[in-house]
Amino acid sequence: MVAHFGNLESFRRAGAWVNQHRLAKLLAEAERSLTPEQRNCVLVKLVDLGIADNRLSKDEIGVITDWRQIAPLADHEYQRCYDTLLASASIGVLINESPSGPDWIPINLLCAAMIGVIRHQPASAQRRLKALERRVQSTDAMNSGQTYLEQLGEDGLATVVGGMLQPAQRNCVLANVLREAYLAGEPSPEIQAYLQLLRVGMEFTPGEFEACAKVFRQLGNPTLLRESPGQK
Repeated sequence: MVAHFGNLESFRRAGAWVNQHRLAKLLAEAERSLTPEQRNCVLVKLVDLGIADNRLSKDEIGVITDWRQIAPLADHEYQRCYDTLLASASIGVLINESPSGPDWIPINLLCAAMIGVIRHQPASAQRRLKALERRVQSTDAMNSGQTYLEQLGEDGLATVVGGMLQPAQRNCVLANVLREAYLAGEPSPEIQAYLQLLRVGMEFTPGEFEACAKVFRQLGNPTLLRESPGQK
């Protein structure tokens, strides 16, 4: 959060303000100062933060419920947001248990699909690859993913991912790939073309894909919550 929105000092000042004035005043200020799109963006970010450990605590649910009173996000859109972010956090669904032990192929395919995005962003590739390795906690999965991508190519990978993953696993892969693609804003045309290959390969409709992408477009927009000339 600090890296995305500003420096540590501004983050601390914001926390002190909330502790002093409480959530009710924050909601009043947000309703007065933020556009509907910005209020929706904050709501999505609150859900993303809360669901990072695969569940929402009672306090987190309370804050999100209060914020929804000022955010014009429809119930079905909120549910889509929640389901998409939960899929992104649910890496555990990618481990298939078998009598002979865990099957790591789905995790390897996740790494391959995400490396397919990362390699189109050479300036930040090293940092992003390290972040992905920390997330999956497996150097072997990273190496296997790289091998899959090199041997199959993007077209072949898209076909394999669709055929070897269960529905919940496909949802997880799509959500994580889109999170990576929109991490710094709108993806490049090359990444957009790659995303469409994965969409077709994993048999998502254009509508399903766009609804999922919309969530990460809000999360990754670096300018949406910055002050504009018309705001105070």
